[in-house]
Amino acid sequence: MNVKQKLCAFFTNPFYDKRFFRAFCLLFLLNFVIIAISHNIVLQSHFDLYYFGALLYRELMFIVSYIALLSLIYWLRIKFLQNLLLYILVLGNIVCYIIEVFLLYVFNTPLNSYLICIAFESNFQESKAFLTTYWSGGLFFIYIASMLVGLGIYKLNPPRNLVWLKWLYAVLLAIMVGIHIARFRPSSPTLRYSDILYHMIDTINRASHKTLAFMKEYERLNNKFDELSTTLQVKKAKNSIENIVLVIGESTQRNKLSLYGYPLQTTPNLDSIKQNNPKNLLVFSDVISSQASTSESLSQALTFANQDNIFKPWYEYVNIIDAFKLGGYHTIAISNQESISLFGNTTATILKRANEALFTNHSDNFDLTRYDAVLLDMLDTYFDKYNNQSKSTLNSQEYHHDKNKSLRFFALHLMGSHDRYASRYPKEFEYFTADHIQQKLGDKAKIATYLNSVLYGDFVLSEIIKRFKNSDSLVLYFSDHGEEVWDFRDFSGHGNPKISRFMVEIPFIIYVSDEFIAKHPQLYKRLQKAQNQRYMNDDLIHTLLDIAGIDMQGFDPKRSLISNDFMANRHRIVGGNDNVKDYDKDLIDPISTY
Repeated sequence: MNVKQKLCAFFTNPFYDKRFFRAFCLLFLLNFVIIAISHNIVLQSHFDLYYFGALLYRELMFIVSYIALLSLIYWLRIKFLQNLLLYILVLGNIVCYIIEVFLLYVFNTPLNSYLICIAFESNFQESKAFLTTYWSGGLFFIYIASMLVGLGIYKLNPPRNLVWLKWLYAVLLAIMVGIHIARFRPSSPTLRYSDILYHMIDTINRASHKTLAFMKEYERLNNKFDELSTTLQVKKAKNSIENIVLVIGESTQRNKLSLYGYPLQTTPNLDSIKQNNPKNLLVFSDVISSQASTSESLSQALTFANQDNIFKPWYEYVNIIDAFKLGGYHTIAISNQESISLFGNTTATILKRANEALFTNHSDNFDLTRYDAVLLDMLDTYFDKYNNQSKSTLNSQEYHHDKNKSLRFFALHLMGSHDRYASRYPKEFEYFTADHIQQKLGDKAKIATYLNSVLYGDFVLSEIIKRFKNSDSLVLYFSDHGEEVWDFRDFSGHGNPKISRFMVEIPFIIYVSDEFIAKHPQLYKRLQKAQNQRYMNDDLIHTLLDIAGIDMQGFDPKRSLISNDFMANRHRIVGGNDNVKDYDKDLIDPISTY
């Protein structure tokens, strides 16, 4: 055989071989099913150009990479080695498919490092009980149907003429190279993986090298919290408010709320409450965040750490959950953000200190977050459970052990208006369009999606308020930080390096029920009086403790927004690291473009 003949034999199309043809068809089907379902979960119901473009990218990446991989295996020309590698490849994908189907069906999430960590920490008996709990007839049907389809594929024979395939592959390869050169890939890494086997290997690697380390850090931080709790001189809550509800928003700039004067009606529900029941809704006009990113902001807002005292790490200070527990409140935390994250560990760590901590997102990635209304369902479930427990213990000795639950502190963490705004609300809230936007700068279509996320947030917050309006309750809503949305320059987003006033100007709203007003008239007057006070959210914990009437070491009444001796002239220094600004001097000037 001469050189030309050897080259022709080497570059023979591998799909003329039925082993490779059938393997590719099966692998494509397995990956297509998982990628399509996970894609829909991540982007939910937004079937727009980005949705289909990102899905096409993932499928083309699979085709290009797997044709190349199978060709390399084929060109080995050693049948035993070919068969071995094909078996490993197919078996690995089947195992990944089984796992992914289970997670998508049961938890509505693809495989992620959080779930890997849970698996690492489980023993055989726990795993057995887990599988027994979640196994169902629906899963059995899916697996049987998949097996039958797979057997059908393994009876297929390759077409006789596949000459066109090499030209199609060349075109697809050129397209993918062009996409990567031009950086047209999907913005989120979650929407880039195209191979479930690689995804599993990468996820296990991240779990073992990063996320497990964070979980160990949680244990260390929790131990630190326990140590702090034993050294405090605590005076129990004296105001005895039945429900104190802290609602933490995300990336919400107050200037985009019609409640704060924005020209488009982005908060119709809150506007209605303010108009019809002005005494119940208190709107604070001059509150800012201390930082332009979530972890840094909330590490101060939810602990005694603040911008004036940055000499110790945040976890060496008492946090809001422990403070309320020590003050006599039963604490309930419900979060629609990641239960473990490379970016949001501070908040997750603090919320996990609650008596009852619930996370809707069983992952390490906010791309998998559900719409915020899922918190309403979890609240309703909690109230049903609590009411049933109260009835069953009302006439028993257990009632005296349950009395502390009569004072409850709720911490509800929303996804709010976090970037990829169009993924933060369902279709029925697609109200604003580019035609509504009068700003001079920016992507008008994307600005509209931001406003829609604010509109949806208004709905969620108003529904939370409804659940507490007929009890002795106070609901305090604020955002971790703001979001610049092309307000005065060609930029959208948030972060300390480019900090502006739009990244720190946040809504700060308190709703009080009629029963609260009647039971706590003096406290209500203090709340009313403070609505135009200058304030920064790094002192939030002092305000909440003041509202509850909890006193302890570290609490400073002068840092409470409603204090009669409030530090009104405090310098509001925002940002961190090498970029700190005096908000009232350095950031107040930029003029919005609307």
